[in-house]
Amino acid sequence: MPSPGRRSPAQAVRSASARHIDLRAHRSQVLSPELAAGADAIFVFDFHNLRRVLMAHPRALRRVHPLGALTSAGPLFISDPYGGDAATFDETFDQIAAAIPDADQRSAHQSEHRAPPNATPSPAGIA
Repeated sequence: MPSPGRRSPAQAVRSASARHIDLRAHRSQVLSPELAAGADAIFVFDFHNLRRVLMAHPRALRRVHPLGALTSAGPLFISDPYGGDAATFDETFDQIAAAIPDADQRSAHQSEHRAPPNATPSPAGIA
């Protein structure tokens, strides 16, 4: 179940840190009707999130996409690593990096201009 304000799991923080991404201040955010209506695109990890977003926000149909659709190098859906070990989180971050190849550069730039912790929703938008 989505839980607003939830911290990233410790293993996610460690795996992201190895890629120069700081998740210590990240908090999850539930995709509200206002966020969904204002989004140009909504990316989700897996089929479960795709279904939940579309059921909650049917008008967002044409704007909801699997993150894996951004690359031909990996799976369409990326499994949720929650509860997994280090290898599971590392694999997930590798799949995200394949879908968003310049994420490290964007993260470095964003950390220079850090937004408030609650300003950025999770990748799935409903973590």
